[in-house]
Amino acid sequence: MGDAVTSVTYGGVVLTDRWVVTDVVRPLPRVIVDTDDAPGRDGVVVRGARYGVPEVSMRVWAVAVGWEDQQRAVREIAATFPRGVERRLSFGDDGGLWRLAQPTGEREVRSYDESVSVDVALLCADPVMYGAQCSASLSGPTVTATIGGTFPARPRVTVVGARPGADGTLGLLIGGRALAVALDGPGGHGVDIDCGSRTCAVDGRLALPTLDSDWPSLPPGAQAMSIASGTGSATVTWHERWL
Repeated sequence: MGDAVTSVTYGGVVLTDRWVVTDVVRPLPRVIVDTDDAPGRDGVVVRGARYGVPEVSMRVWAVAVGWEDQQRAVREIAATFPRGVERRLSFGDDGGLWRLAQPTGEREVRSYDESVSVDVALLCADPVMYGAQCSASLSGPTVTATIGGTFPARPRVTVVGARPGADGTLGLLIGGRALAVALDGPGGHGVDIDCGSRTCAVDGRLALPTLDSDWPSLPPGAQAMSIASGTGSATVTWHERWL
């Protein structure tokens, strides 16, 4: 066996309470630079850069003697990592940070005299790690919140009793970016805007932000938030994000 880690949790299951986990590989996100050829000149033109998708891998061991016991252990391990399901993955030495991951690739099984192992690979579609969930209330004037982490957070805004301003919209300023949605009628509305999934709902029905709206992100540091148009009791929530 390779070196075992102290604690691994996936989808609420503490793997290391049931099995031995070794050979863990947790790569940093790969940097992908997008380029174009530049006719008539040396080199290339850099169009942008982005983070690639990291893949976490590990080997999960079960103590099992005999073919039947080993096959039973393999099935239990496989059932803990169902296909197409994205779940939280955390390691005890990451200080409470966690990733979103789902199984990918081959799952090689190795059988020994008194144990069996399964190789597991997990794809992290979002290349960053997540930390504490934080929130700020916007029922009063402008609020300044300190965003932790090392990567921009994706805010979610929920508003209770929303009423439109003179322009017929509920308008927000989040981290210096405008986000507004039209409201039909003067009565109080429920508004839910998720900037991570880029979805917006008014009274439970899908809606579109105004054409001049952004989907704000919150870089680390001090960020101002306010209701710029209309009224309502708004709460902004976000998870810290870390490279």
